[in-house]
Parts: sequence; structure tokens; C-alpha cells
Amino acid sequence: MAYSLLSLGMDDREDHPEYAASFIPSSTTFEHNSLNIQGMLKNHKLARAVSDAGWGQFLTILKHKAEGAGVQFKEVSARGTSQTCPACGAVVKKTLAQRKHVCPCGYSAHRDQAAAQVILARGLLAGMRPVGLNADVGQHGPRSRLL
Repeated sequence: MAYSLLSLGMDDREDHPEYAASFIPSSTTFEHNSLNIQGMLKNHKLARAVSDAGWGQFLTILKHKAEGAGVQFKEVSARGTSQTCPACGAVVKKTLAQRKHVCPCGYSAHRDQAAAQVILARGLLAGMRPVGLNADVGQHGPRSRLL
């Protein structure tokens, strides 16, 4: 979602309500990763882009649009989403420069696409178990193929 905001030039906060409405799917849930916006603002390399895009404001508007449309808005832990394989749940370490997720199980996709699939799986699983368990997969690996 953050990538979409920046890549589509949605740094004009006046466009946020219209853009947020376009994100609301026709399904009953909308999953997104939790963003530590205050932490990102402390990083001098990210601060201006994060501030200009108004991520916090956009998430607030998006949440209100989702609730108004009867769509459940779920926030899941971002921890390990870009390192976890959505097909088998294995942790595949990579640097920020590596943009492709390639797993020994044979699954291959763009890093952001794979992370989005992990976020979706975590959001779907969060509805099936207590809220405290949707954080990360832990050091012993995932408990489900979907993570």
C-alpha cells in the first residue's frame, strides 16, 4: 500500500479520501501491515517521503472508508513479511536490494507481492485465533502453511 501511494504520486493529501475509497475491496475484510510511522520519521532517509505522503492520515481515512462500507479493517504485524515464503512459510533471508523472493520450495515472486500474500494470510488467520497470536511466526517457524 505504501509503495502504491508513492508510485502513483499520491503525496497530495487532498486526494487521500478518493484514493482510499478505491482501495476498499468488494470482500468483507481489508488486511494491512502495521506501520511504525513515528519510527520511520526518525530515519532521515525516509522521513521526508513518509511525511509528504501522509501515511498516517491515509491509514486513518482508509479505516473510516472501510468501516463505512462494512469492510473489516485488520492490522497485522509487519515483522518478517518480506522474509517469509507465502507458499511454504519458510524464512528466506534477503537484503533490501533483493527485489525478488525465491524460495527453495520453488515459489518465486516479486518481494512486495510475496509480502502482500503473507499479510493477507496473517489477516485471514487472525480472525480464526486470538488476537495476540497474529504477530510473527517466531523462531520455530510458522504454525500454518499460510504464514
